[in-house]
Amino acid sequence: EVITRDEMAEMLIRAVESRKGALSQTGESFKDQDQIKNQEAVGKASGAGLLSGYEDGSFRPENGLTRAEVASVILRYRELVK
Repeated sequence: EVITRDEMAEMLIRAVESRKGALSQTGESFKDQDQIKNQEAVGKASGAGLLSGYEDGSFRPENGLTRAEVASVILRYRELVK
């Protein structure tokens, strides 16, 4: 089963906040913001540098993550929770 970018944001924020406490929602605004189900988690993940949007300003919340994206997210997560 594919994990969407929206779902990954939610899982990441749960994991980070369980170790570091609450994060503020200071992420960027995306042009497809209205399609994002977990807007708070995406905002926090974006603000923490865990996930980012694409060059066209979209987040594409329903897209699955590529292996490269997952590897990048894992590295960023590890740095954040040190």
